[in-house]
Formats: sequence, C-alpha cells, structure tokens
Amino acid sequence: SDFQANGFSNALSLSCPENPDGTTNTSLSAKVSGLTPGGAYRFRVTATSNAGTTSSNDKTFEALQAVPPTVSTDPAQSVTQIEAKLKGTANPHGGTASDCHFELGTTASYGSNYACALPGPVTSAVAESKSVSGLKPSTTYHYRLVVSTNAGTAKGGDVTFTTADPPPVESDPEPDPIPPPATTPPPPTDPGPTTHLPQCKKGFRRERIHGQPRCVKVCRTGFRQVRVRAKVKCVRRKHSNRRRHTPAER
Repeated sequence: SDFQANGFSNALSLSCPENPDGTTNTSLSAKVSGLTPGGAYRFRVTATSNAGTTSSNDKTFEALQAVPPTVSTDPAQSVTQIEAKLKGTANPHGGTASDCHFELGTTASYGSNYACALPGPVTSAVAESKSVSGLKPSTTYHYRLVVSTNAGTAKGGDVTFTTADPPPVESDPEPDPIPPPATTPPPPTDPGPTTHLPQCKKGFRRERIHGQPRCVKVCRTGFRQVRVRAKVKCVRRKHSNRRRHTPAER
C-alpha cells in the first residue's frame, strides 16, 4: 500500500558494487537482508551520469516464507576405537542459520555438543560433518544433528554407532616346564667279600664248617670222622667186645 501511495519515495537505497562505464551494458547486483518472510517487494536500478539520471522499470519478487530447516542424521563414518566422524544433512529453506551442532552421548539424553559449519541461506540440502575423538572402545554412542534458523530449530533423528574393540592383549608365553630333579641312582650294593670255594684234593669233599666252606677228608669204610682242632680226621671204628650168643648157647 505504501508503494502504491508513494512509489519509491520511501524505498531503501543500496549502492551498486561498481559504477558502470563505457558504452556497453554492465551487469549489476546487490545483496539485501532483513526482509520479511513472505513479503512482496519491488526494486529498480537508477544510474546518474553527466548526461542526467535514468531509472529502469521496476521488478517484483516475494521473499520466501519462514520455513523451519529440515535436518537428518546420517550414519557415522571412520569409526575406530576412540574416534568417529558424525554425519548429517540440513536444508535451511532459505533461512539464516544461527546454530549448527551435533549432540553426542552414550544414551539418547546425549550430553556433549560439537559445533558444525553454519549452512548458508540456501534452499537445498547441505552436508554437515564433525570428527570427534576421545571415545571409549567397545562403547555404543547416540548422536543427532541440530540446526537453528530464523524460522526455528530442527533436530535430526537419533543414530547410534559402536566403537571398535581394543586389540587383544598379548599374554607372556608360558615358561617351559621345570624338569624334575635328576634322580641319583643308588650306590651299588656291596655284595660283601666274595667267598671262594676251595678246590678239594682227591679224597676230600667240601663241607661248611662254622659257616665257612672247608675241604673235609672222606673216610673209608670202617673209619669215622673225628674233629680235632677244627680239622676232621678219619679214625678206625672201635668194635665192641660183647659176644653175641646164639640160641643154643643160652
């Protein structure tokens, strides 16, 4: 309504980045911010030279509606025992981003924030990532991407990953078994003095006298052995003088 009443009288004036020169057309542009989402706007170009001032025909455009960003959390990459690369995608839908971070923790309550690059005021998806370290091996982590623009805040879905297991601990090799102590064989048993059996002459035989082998004389018929000072001698048998009476003599 103001434009219809006043035209460009109350319009915002923006300087061109450079002044045109020469006899050819020059492309001009200027960036403007602070517009009202969904608002309709008109603009024109005005140039002044030594020949006077000239304005172009006016053009119109409509600022995008304030749409909250669209955010998704992508699977983590490069996961090791203590590190991981968090991934996500954000579309600010033309809004001006004021915050971008990943929330991370061992539960869905998270607890740690890791800042990421702010996406520009674009209307397409922008890949976001953040490498984190200092994680614990063999642990499951939860994370999500969070982006805020002038149209609101959006949070991606919860995604989990598990860090790698630590390498196995190499145990010291078992020592070789200690061999049993060497067994000393018992000393040989002393068989004692060797008993030599005497070789007896003809007419003698071996007999054990007082535990010792001896050669003993063999007595003929009618003789008997008599021990005299540890020696054996043969003496004649004594005949009895008693007469034997026949039955007739009785």
